[in-house]
Amino acid sequence: MNYENTTQVEYSNNGISNFSKRFIYVLKKPLNERETIAFMTSYQPYSIIPSNFFAICKLKSSFDNILNEIIAHENQRILNETLYNERMKLRNEKKRPWSQRTRRPFRYIIDSVRPTFKDRYILALKVVDIIGTPFTISTNKRGRKCTYDLSKTTAAILAKGELSFESLSKEIESLGIDFTINGSKKYPKHSYLHELFEKVSEEYYQNALNALDNMIKQEYSMFEEDIENYAGDNTAIKCDALEKRRIRYKIRLARANYHIFVCSRIGTNSITYIANGTNKVKDLMSVLPEHSLLVLDAEFDVESNYNYALLNGIDIQVRQKKTKPRKRGRKKGKERFNIKKYRKRKLVERVFGNMVKRRILLYYRKNKMKGSILIGINHNIINYYKSEKWCSLFINIEV
Repeated sequence: MNYENTTQVEYSNNGISNFSKRFIYVLKKPLNERETIAFMTSYQPYSIIPSNFFAICKLKSSFDNILNEIIAHENQRILNETLYNERMKLRNEKKRPWSQRTRRPFRYIIDSVRPTFKDRYILALKVVDIIGTPFTISTNKRGRKCTYDLSKTTAAILAKGELSFESLSKEIESLGIDFTINGSKKYPKHSYLHELFEKVSEEYYQNALNALDNMIKQEYSMFEEDIENYAGDNTAIKCDALEKRRIRYKIRLARANYHIFVCSRIGTNSITYIANGTNKVKDLMSVLPEHSLLVLDAEFDVESNYNYALLNGIDIQVRQKKTKPRKRGRKKGKERFNIKKYRKRKLVERVFGNMVKRRILLYYRKNKMKGSILIGINHNIINYYKSEKWCSLFINIEV
């Protein structure tokens, strides 16, 4: 690596330096030439959480050559964006594709983070410590005594992810951790783990999901940026069961789908809330903090959604249907609609993309909702370690 052409640059999402802040953020890792150009030509909002930071760049080429390459990138970007917008205006709005990039710079570093079952289990133990155990163990002398530590077994269920209960039992045994109360060093079998999974309430799994989201938020709190922005949408998870469908006038067997609603925190790509597929988000409003932003598509253009958002102090942005609004809630929603805020909605698709990439199958027969939340918990656990890696690239220096 050539260290002769070493320079210091400042990058800002909004292009304006702000030295009135208390901290200056410095990237720990020096940037090579490729990474420098990647940072300077990145235009994706929420790709970099700190608004301003400094980085040391090690350049093989001269500074002028790098600057000319960045200018060429910018000119080409403006030209492509202008041509693209002109073409898209000729198409129906619903058929216009969304091509904004959603992947961060340094993605080869972030995507290389693949937590093992032990890593997921350790983080799940912290979650159980925060929200407590799902129920208390009876101390009555009558009946069979509890063999396993409830905190450890519950954490194993939260860290289960896409594993079967039989595979989960083997993973627990491979940890070499004593799960018993009396120190007999036995390991819970798959039947015990499945029974515990059914006993734990859906509300407890939701609390664990939300606790992980808050832990990820805490990682990003060092940047002092507003990340109380949320987007929601419905999606379908493929099941391992088959169902009959009429395809091209013939009855065929196809994979069954389970429809769910997912609310994601836009800046951190973490899941905040999962529910059955719906176009009404009353229960979600009680989960979101006051004055937060919630972005939804036209499917959620329902009068009650606007009313509940107003009661809970939520800034709701919904692309309304073409029908003329007659009721008060929809009229207010149309008046407050901001197209720039609404454009963030598509970022919720990153969560669905992760699910597709992992080729998730929902094999639960009775507790599909609980299984869906476990998939969301697994996503948040993986995302926590990725966020930890991302935030560790920066240090803040008090000035």
